[in-house]
Amino acid sequence: MNCRKCPSLCASRTKIVLPDLPEFGRPCRLLVIGEAPGAEEDAQGRGFVGRAGRTLHRVLEEQGMRRGVDYGCVNVVRCRPEGNRKPSKEEIVNCLPHLVGTIARAR
Repeated sequence: MNCRKCPSLCASRTKIVLPDLPEFGRPCRLLVIGEAPGAEEDAQGRGFVGRAGRTLHRVLEEQGMRRGVDYGCVNVVRCRPEGNRKPSKEEIVNCLPHLVGTIARAR
């Protein structure tokens, strides 16, 4: 994927952070939706790997859920906004079709 719809996000991102859904087409028991990738997510190209994401995964694992098996993760926008600012309405609208597609695949 090489999206260029949001010039400011393209300028500030390192990688596009794609959704992480259960393997082998399994349906999600839970789809975690975050606002936007942070610095660690941008560097790794994988969502929910920063401090808050690690806490989330630990809590869900304590409940018997496994990432990539029982639940998936996706962000409203796929690129990190500079300075971890909130994504603009236009950026959200530009990424919305991707989010809708991910939700449809997660069912």
